[in-house]
Formats: sequence, C-alpha cells, structure tokens
Amino acid sequence: MGRTLLLLPLLLAGCFEPTTAGDPEPGQRFVGEWLVEQPFHAGYEASWFHFHEDGQLEHLRDCIGQAGSIRDASDSLRCQFGDRWLAPDADTLAIGGACSDERAREIVLGFPADRTAELISVGGEAGWALEWAWVWQKCGEADCRPTLEMCR
Repeated sequence: MGRTLLLLPLLLAGCFEPTTAGDPEPGQRFVGEWLVEQPFHAGYEASWFHFHEDGQLEHLRDCIGQAGSIRDASDSLRCQFGDRWLAPDADTLAIGGACSDERAREIVLGFPADRTAELISVGGEAGWALEWAWVWQKCGEADCRPTLEMCR
C-alpha cells in the first residue's frame, strides 16, 4: 500500500501534462504550394513551388522570370532554390540551393511573418543578399494570385 501511495502522485502528474501526439510538426506550416514573387522589381518575377511533406521541393512554374535569386557579397555567385527543403523549427526554412559555381549550398530563411522572409545564411555564410524583396503567399489558404495581372 505504501508504494501505491508514492506512485499515485507521479501517475496523476502524468495525466495533466499536455500531449503532443496530435500537434503538427514545426515545418508543417511550409507544406503545400507557395507563390514567391518579387513585386518591387522593375522586371517583376514570380514562381510557384510545392513543398512536399517528404522534403522534396518542386518548382511548378514561373511568370516572367524565376523568383528567389540570391547573390553573394561580391556579386560573383548566385543561387536559386534546388529540390530539397526542411524546417528545423516553425520560423526557419532551409532550402537546398543550386548555385552558379555548381556547388550546392543550403539557403536558410527566417520567417518572422508569413509573407516576408529574411535571409539568414547561404552555405553557412553571412553576407549574401536577396536580389529583390520577396513576398510569400501560401496557396489554398489565401488568395494566391500574383500582383501582375498578366501572370494570373
């Protein structure tokens, strides 16, 4: 009986802990189709990507040019999104990058808000920059129409 009384508080404490079995994985917010556009660029560029649950990144189509170009500080290297992604937490997206020197680099983006992304690093290096500001729209949850009428 003494042991049962000692175990009872432990058993009851376990009943009050929140369960995480039904909680979505941190990267779930990125799963699905996204429009990435550069509406503030004189040439305007928009691209649609599908972020699959298994980490595959599928480039679906472009309008005018492919959005998502990144350049290094010397402007000698450029990278685009490759075909893989992962999200280590709910606000960070890491995308395998295909770069102009044929070297793969991980593009790490931070998402303090749903529609904007800040570039954290490329290949573990700081000093890289977005070509133009990107606007992200998740398709299916919101109106996923590009700014430019001819791209709709």
